[in-house]
Amino acid sequence: MPEGGISVLKFGSSILRTEEDLPTVVEEVRFWLNGGGHVIAVVSALGNTTETLFERCRRYGDPSNEEALAALVATGEQVSAALVALALSKAGIEARVLDPVEIELRAYGVPLDARLSGVNAEVIREALTECRAVVIPGFIARTSRGSSALLGRGGSDLTARCFWFTRLAPDGAV
Repeated sequence: MPEGGISVLKFGSSILRTEEDLPTVVEEVRFWLNGGGHVIAVVSALGNTTETLFERCRRYGDPSNEEALAALVATGEQVSAALVALALSKAGIEARVLDPVEIELRAYGVPLDARLSGVNAEVIREALTECRAVVIPGFIARTSRGSSALLGRGGSDLTARCFWFTRLAPDGAV
């Protein structure tokens, strides 16, 4: 377990409206790190990216192909997570992006409104022994088949809550 405790911060699209908001996220993470602990930053897609991706699907794809739609929409959170980690690194804060596959963030149900079923907290703790901050895309998980699943309305909040509980789970499984 990392020393100094773990703070879970959630940065939604109301905070991450555009790339110009990345310094705000960096300063918030820095504030929590100054307390001596570690940070799990859960991020949403920038601004209206999710809506834009849904619209692209309606224009170019078959909306009934929910697995493909979930895969497309998940890219918004993945881009945001990468940008936040890059901004943190540029500011001198060692950070790592943890993908839902890597942390075994699992969900069940329909691809566009799935429910979380588990995460491997030990992978997150291990990453936090290597760096002070990890960035995790919210709103997305993986099904038992390995395909992308969206967690529905409030999914990033749910993801952050899940990681808050990982701070307490002694055996690494939540």
